[in-house]
Amino acid sequence: MLAAWISWVSTHAVPSGTPAPLRWNPPVDLSSAEARLCDRPTSHRRFYRFLRLHRHRLFDEAFQDGLAARYSDTPRGNPPLPPARRTAVVQLQAYADVSDEGG
Repeated sequence: MLAAWISWVSTHAVPSGTPAPLRWNPPVDLSSAEARLCDRPTSHRRFYRFLRLHRHRLFDEAFQDGLAARYSDTPRGNPPLPPARRTAVVQLQAYADVSDEGG
């Protein structure tokens, strides 16, 4: 389940050339597949459902401004991801007690 959510988060990428500060603005409305998953909230899915239904309020403009302010304007390493999206993935990893390291 976690892999599906992380995959969904990563496929909603920010287009190249997006001006700084980066914003994560995923759709608010549920897709039909998301609606089916959210209609069957088992105890281990409740957090995923909550995050999906409320992420637009949790990661509002003010929160994203605060996250973006913590990042340097000097590009280094991989292309930047929206801080709110990265935060959502970290929350999911912590909830599921998994690491992003392979192996």
